[in-house]
Amino acid sequence: NTEGDPDGFVRVAGRLGQAPGSRLHIQVLGRSVSIIRSVRDPNVVFCIDAVCYHAGGPLTHGDIEDMGGVMGVAEECVVCPWHAYRIGLTTGNGWYLNVERNWTSKGPRQRVHHVKERAGGEILVRLQLESPVKVASDEYANRIHRGG
Repeated sequence: NTEGDPDGFVRVAGRLGQAPGSRLHIQVLGRSVSIIRSVRDPNVVFCIDAVCYHAGGPLTHGDIEDMGGVMGVAEECVVCPWHAYRIGLTTGNGWYLNVERNWTSKGPRQRVHHVKERAGGEILVRLQLESPVKVASDEYANRIHRGG
């Protein structure tokens, strides 16, 4: 169930919990996305493709890690529950430990989208689909994941 607004945002059905790390899995215009509340700042909400770029794992069920400057990673990440891939919630970057044991970005692998939360908990999403290059998560974007 979706309704639009003049800025291109779509109001989505469902409510996101107020607890840090709360999440909501929804379809927006046929695309599976996860809305995730920050563990660092509960006033911040992220929107990311819900199905992992690597092998189709359900990111909605992944742990949220606040990398908070750990070895150069300043963002919060969702950890795919299938293969422990770390994906930045702000950038969509895939993160891995290189041979020197430093966190290194693979660049954008997961598409992130614009999201805003209005007073009363109303969630609005604007899909961010324009990109000069294909993002790996696009392969799984229209799949509905029903299990963990």
